[in-house]
Amino acid sequence: KLFEYINLPDPPKEFILSLDEIKQLSRPPKGSNISPEYDSYPCQEQLQKWIKDVIPNGYSIQYQCMTDKFHIHLDWTRIECWNYIIEPGGSNAYTSFYDSNNNLLEKHIIEPRRWHWLNVGTKHTVSNFSGIRYGITVSGKCATRNYNT
Repeated sequence: KLFEYINLPDPPKEFILSLDEIKQLSRPPKGSNISPEYDSYPCQEQLQKWIKDVIPNGYSIQYQCMTDKFHIHLDWTRIECWNYIIEPGGSNAYTSFYDSNNNLLEKHIIEPRRWHWLNVGTKHTVSNFSGIRYGITVSGKCATRNYNT
């Protein structure tokens, strides 16, 4: 399984920050192996606490932001995540999964403001969006792999 909607409550609206507010959050320096099209920011404490109550086995609760030039990749330190897209970057944006030879396995237009689970241990990307796509990501099972494979 690569993608699935999950039945979790929406985060309280007052806990969700705008993109401008997210970009004001402090964050550790970005590693050189992280795509220039991707940024992440730790969620504020009240949202982290709320999410930990809803997803108790999640860790590393962050806002993620990406531009439309995002590439096919494997996540470096995790094999699963739960995401909540705040702004998808348009109604035709889609998440795609690929085999080891970059052949398309599946693609999904993921609804905004709906929790979903992703297998990020499989090659994947987000395509066909404009501007900045952003949301909340919660890491699940972890693994360390060579980022370039």
